[in-house]
Amino acid sequence: MTARALPDTDVAVRLLLVEDDARYAGFIGATLMGAPSAHFQYDHAASIRAAVERLSHAAYDLVLLDLGLPDVIDLDGLTTVVNLVPDVPVVILSSAEDEALALRAVKAGAQDYLSKGTTTGEVLARSIRYAIERKHSELQIKRLAYRDSLTQLPNRAMLMEHLDTALKRAHRERHVAGLFFIDIDHFKQINDTLGHQAGDDVLRQLGDRLRRSLRNNDTLARLSGDEFIAVVEVKRRAGLVPIAEKLHQQLKAPFVISGRELFVTASIGVSSYPSDGGDPQKLLRNADRAMYRAKAEGRDVYRFYTTRVQGDG
Repeated sequence: MTARALPDTDVAVRLLLVEDDARYAGFIGATLMGAPSAHFQYDHAASIRAAVERLSHAAYDLVLLDLGLPDVIDLDGLTTVVNLVPDVPVVILSSAEDEALALRAVKAGAQDYLSKGTTTGEVLARSIRYAIERKHSELQIKRLAYRDSLTQLPNRAMLMEHLDTALKRAHRERHVAGLFFIDIDHFKQINDTLGHQAGDDVLRQLGDRLRRSLRNNDTLARLSGDEFIAVVEVKRRAGLVPIAEKLHQQLKAPFVISGRELFVTASIGVSSYPSDGGDPQKLLRNADRAMYRAKAEGRDVYRFYTTRVQGDG
């Protein structure tokens, strides 16, 4: 989920309060409802397990997180939330007035650290609004640094972050993460015969097509040149086959370049976690190998990585 820009005062700020003390949670809820400077709505989770369930199915503007939860220790709860929803700001509410702990929490991804004993409604409301603004500014800077300037897709740096997060989620939830390595066939000929502007138009149009064929929570990135990477999560490896078919079909319609139709094909290699590797680099390498296998077998096809054919990677 992605944090929104700071809502207007007449738009509710959606919060997830993660606190195991029901009495204190009620106090914080009443405090937020009575805040004159903003309109808050909140859901309550009494554990990290419950918070993960909430965050996986709903969008929030901010997480208010207690560190003393029954199912985690130290900063594990914060790490879980940051890994699950890296674009959503987190404000810590802790009973421990510990300067060293507060610094560690901020370094681990929290926007602020507040002591339960001294936090007033005004301080809490201000911290929430400032945290959302800081996170929004951080994401704007990150978008500039982590986006491909031609297609506006994530670049390699953002891809590796998203892939790492997807693998952690796949490990935690015991499902499959698939990586699709998409390489345009004979792309150099397009640049050589029609010019680099035509090549750029093909890349932009292909990026738009591939992105529309994927779900909102999937990642599509431009790795470099004419190489695109898609990261998807499915329950079983067999669920990657219809996605490969759909990506392949996106190239069947002609591309319109400077008023003329151009037909383009691509070779696609597929690897998946956990069967083809447990880290981003190995999955990317094995998807690349599968893509070269697709090229060797005639191009304009997709192939899955197999250790039987290509070695153990």
